Amino acid sequence: MLQSIKLNIGKILTSRVVYRTIVKPTIKNGCVRTSKGYVNVDDQSIYIQSLLFWRIYENSERRLIERYLRKDCPVIELGASIGMTTLTICKVVEGNIPVISVEANPTLIPSLLKTKNINKLDNLEIVNAAIDYGPDKEVSFIIDDNNLGSQKGVTDKSVSIPGIRLSDILRRGNIGRYALVSDIEGAELEMVLCENDPAVFGNCTQIIMEIHDTTYNGKQYTKKDIVASIIERFSMQIIFNDNDTWVFEKK
Repeated sequence: MLQSIKLNIGKILTSRVVYRTIVKPTIKNGCVRTSKGYVNVDDQSIYIQSLLFWRIYENSERRLIERYLRKDCPVIELGASIGMTTLTICKVVEGNIPVISVEANPTLIPSLLKTKNINKLDNLEIVNAAIDYGPDKEVSFIIDDNNLGSQKGVTDKSVSIPGIRLSDILRRGNIGRYALVSDIEGAELEMVLCENDPAVFGNCTQIIMEIHDTTYNGKQYTKKDIVASIIERFSMQIIFNDNDTWVFEKK
C-alpha cells in the first residue's frame, strides 16, 4: 500500500503539468539548484530534471555519501552520470582533496564540466572512459536516450570510448590511499574479479557501491556473490546495506 502511494506521488511530481508550473521556472542557465549546489541539466529529460528538483534523484546514494564517506582521503567515483553524486562527494571531502570521477557516456561529459565549473570544483577531475579489463583499449558503449540505461555493448547506438582499469586511474592521478564510490550497472563485478594490482586492494580504505545481480562470462552472479568477493579481495567488512547500496570499510 505504502509503495503504491509513493509511486503515485512520484508520477505526479514528475508529470509535465507539475514540471511546467513549478520545476521549469526555477531552472536558470540550464541548471537545477540542489542542496549541494547546481547541477547542469542540458539535454536531460523532464523526468530527470524533476527528480533532481524534488530531491529524489539518487537520494539513497547521496545520503550514504553524506553519512559515511571519509573526508580525509582522495575519492575515485565510477559512474558519475549527470553529476549529482559527484557534487555531493566534492562537498563532503575536505579542502582540495582530489576527486576523480569516471563517466563512460560521452554525451554527459559537457554537462559534467559545466557542473564542475559553475560550482568551482577545482579538486575534481572528470574522465570519459569505461571500466574494462579486456585486451582492447577501446570499448563499445551503448548510449541510452535517457542515460539511465547506458552500458557496455554493441548495437546501432554504440560508440567507441576508452577502456580503463581502476589501477590505471590510481596511477594517472598518483593516488595512494583512497575511497571508492561506484555505480556502474553491473560492471563492478568485472573490476572486482579481474583487477590484479595489489595497491588497488591494499590502499582502498572504504567502498560505497551500488551492486547489481549480473552475468559475467556466461555465469550468473547474485549481489550476495559480489559482496562476498569484495569482502575477500579488499579485506573489507560491511558497515551498512539497504540491499541496493553497500558501505564497506577496512577490517
